[in-house]
Amino acid sequence: MEYEAILRIKEENKSLLFDKGPRIENISQVLTQVSNIIGVGIGEKTTKGVEGKLGIIVSVIKKLSKDELEKKRIIPESIEGVKTDVIETGVISAPPTAIPSEGLYNRVKRIKPAPPGCSIGHYKITCGTFGCVVKNKRGGEFILSNNHVLANENDAEIGDDIFQPGPYDGGESPKDKIGELDRFIPISFDEPNYVDCAIAKPEPLRTYRDLSPFIIGIGLPRRETVEPKLGMRLIKSGRTTGITRETIKQTDLTVRIQYSNNRSATFDNQIMAGYMSQGGDSGSLVLTNDKRPVGLLFAGSPYSTIINPIEAVLRSLDVEIK
Repeated sequence: MEYEAILRIKEENKSLLFDKGPRIENISQVLTQVSNIIGVGIGEKTTKGVEGKLGIIVSVIKKLSKDELEKKRIIPESIEGVKTDVIETGVISAPPTAIPSEGLYNRVKRIKPAPPGCSIGHYKITCGTFGCVVKNKRGGEFILSNNHVLANENDAEIGDDIFQPGPYDGGESPKDKIGELDRFIPISFDEPNYVDCAIAKPEPLRTYRDLSPFIIGIGLPRRETVEPKLGMRLIKSGRTTGITRETIKQTDLTVRIQYSNNRSATFDNQIMAGYMSQGGDSGSLVLTNDKRPVGLLFAGSPYSTIINPIEAVLRSLDVEIK
């Protein structure tokens, strides 16, 4: 069956599989609730460790046996002729807490000019990653990262200070101010989202020359973007885990992401890759091996990484890769 036909079936049936459910309080609670199902996407069904035909992939916090599930909660083996698969991802979160970046000291100190791949953050958060330099139609340059990195999950004001490195890594005012929040796309905790992104404007008198477009360990990204495809090989450069590589496991993913204060948000049309990030990597630009931008990393778990398609990010902020 062709991809578009499977996508149609997935969209028509996702409400039967995917239920926002109650807020996540703790693991023991969610295992007995509908909220154990946190994502539905398109990928290749895995049988005995081997990926095969396209199917509808259901992501769960913990994979349970049929004996542990109510009959109505057992995922059917196929939907309208499309095979299904159930994978365990754990809780997928946009980490509000960074972790030490051992061995990557060059990413967590003040760097001039500041390159993508280093620590950055709103003055009230811990830290995230400087994704890349983007520009608007007038040629103005901006720092691209996530809403939850630059705009504190909607709780920021335009003009708020942005530090490099982020506060967790010692960034403080005034010496580490690299710019100010310019724009962010609000995250809705009630309606579907498509991006978790924001841009910061460098300080006018000095930091335009304090920005480098060269991503640490990768180099200059190409300006032309690429549409995500299953199996596509990816690379990213992040504050915490540095250079990591993975492949795309799912596309057109509908997924519930855990944010701070027990809030969760649903995102549509996302990309799932294998495990390639940890807390502090949020905001990393994700590219192909030939440096074409694919997406903006914003969430993950010990099993997977969730990525906004880069075209949706650029379109929503009305910018392009510099």
